[in-house]
Amino acid sequence: MHGIHGHPYGARSKPQCSAGSGLQLEDASFLCWLLKDAGWVLLCPQISLPAAMGAILLESHDMKLRWHCERPAEQVHSLAALIWLLGNAVWMASELCLLPSPEEGRHFPWYQAAILRDDAASYNAGQAVAQLFFGCGISMLIVFYLCSWRWMRQWPQSGGDLEGLRRPIAHDDEPAALIWGIVTAEVYTSVFIGPWILTDIFWSLDLTWLSLLSAVIAMCFVGDCLRRFGGPLFFAELLWLIANAIWIFSEEALGDAFRSPRIAGAAMLGAAFVIVLLMPNKSRMATSQRPLCNSAKI
Repeated sequence: MHGIHGHPYGARSKPQCSAGSGLQLEDASFLCWLLKDAGWVLLCPQISLPAAMGAILLESHDMKLRWHCERPAEQVHSLAALIWLLGNAVWMASELCLLPSPEEGRHFPWYQAAILRDDAASYNAGQAVAQLFFGCGISMLIVFYLCSWRWMRQWPQSGGDLEGLRRPIAHDDEPAALIWGIVTAEVYTSVFIGPWILTDIFWSLDLTWLSLLSAVIAMCFVGDCLRRFGGPLFFAELLWLIANAIWIFSEEALGDAFRSPRIAGAAMLGAAFVIVLLMPNKSRMATSQRPLCNSAKI
């Protein structure tokens, strides 16, 4: 008989982790994400390459510290985000180092040509490696969602009590609020990573409108989190997604004919960076503090 402890979206007891304070690793990692994209959209490798390395290291360390505190659904989404980040960094490095840049919108005082050499074939190879990472990340999420959906269909017949999903997670007097009755708030805040991986897949394949559609879906998830939970971090995430959508449109639809869209995207990323940096006692959700491992702060 399946009980509450088997629910795939995590409405079960979990190891207790004390609340952290100060600059959380997750937020520091997001700051590096923002710097990476700001440097990339402005074709400034001096910013984007170190920021990408910092984001990967911080994300990996944060995931390691949180692993025993997180439910399986949270672990899957954290791993998918790290895989996406690795692929994104490979794609970025390939573009900055190898992609020819004849378009006017790709010319800046600090960037006129590829760092190493103009080599479209090698860039395409690097892009294929990035697509492999993206494919692994989205495949893992799809398999998890399908398995979870199948399990939840079978669960009521096996004696599971759907009302039991609302019992407390961490404290006896704090019930676990489930989004749409199936997913915890902690997991829901990471669901956008699936559509966002698809955005990068379609973008790398030059499928402009599919890429923008996936970006809009990701924005809807983050916007709904902002509506439900509030807090400046979700607003910063939304700015990050919008900036990337502007970047996609500039690069794919406009053919990088103008620098202004890239500058506008970088400005939005800069605003998001300031918002995250200045957030007081950062917490992903305004109404409830996310459980943190003792050492998951810097």
